[in-house]
Amino acid sequence: MKQLFTGFCLCISIIFPQSFDSYFDLLEQGHLQEVRDQLPELRSKYPYEPAISYLHILLNSDGDSTIIDLREFLEKYPDSDYTDDAEMKIGEYFYARGLYSQASQQLKKIPIKYTNSEHFQRAVDLMVSSFSATGEMDSAKFYVSRAKAVRDDLNVGHYGFKVGHSQV
Repeated sequence: MKQLFTGFCLCISIIFPQSFDSYFDLLEQGHLQEVRDQLPELRSKYPYEPAISYLHILLNSDGDSTIIDLREFLEKYPDSDYTDDAEMKIGEYFYARGLYSQASQQLKKIPIKYTNSEHFQRAVDLMVSSFSATGEMDSAKFYVSRAKAVRDDLNVGHYGFKVGHSQV
């Protein structure tokens, strides 16, 4: 009976792999080397897991190659739990580099494609800033109104312009 239970547990662990949240938490805390050290073992255990590929990309220190890797990730794993994260990283990169036209085009994808994303508010905020930097306030108003229609919880009061019939 004990062997049967052990076998059952092994099957469950194969079918339902571990959560990778702890590795993302380690990255957020700045423990890059710990994650880097675990990556080969994780990659061998879970070769087709999008989380492992995404972790590998986040460890890259070269911004330009990271963008290439993120775009490849999006092509390879379009339905991954990490696609909105990858889209947001690309938008943040363009914004940080002062490439506001590219940033606005990238960031507007979040409220359009990923309506339940945890990055929704930040993406819209950076998108508005990007459109503002390029003098495209009509575009900002348009996309803010679309985003607000999708997510009523979107905080829009700090944008300082009217959208539709209400002040936002």
